[in-house]
Amino acid sequence: MGIHHDYKSKRGERAMAKQQKREAKFSDNTDKKEEEKLIKELKKAGLNKDEIKQFLEGRAKG
Repeated sequence: MGIHHDYKSKRGERAMAKQQKREAKFSDNTDKKEEEKLIKELKKAGLNKDEIKQFLEGRAKG
């Protein structure tokens, strides 16, 4: 049997772990891009850094 005995039996577990990692990374990137887009729009609206920070903190709480 040797060292390769459990290679195929754990294939599904490894595939699921990779998929979860991939999805977590994707959602993190999506959230980050969404926040950057919002900040850019707020800057265009004329808000300064402190006002943007307050807006984002209020958005996170609500």
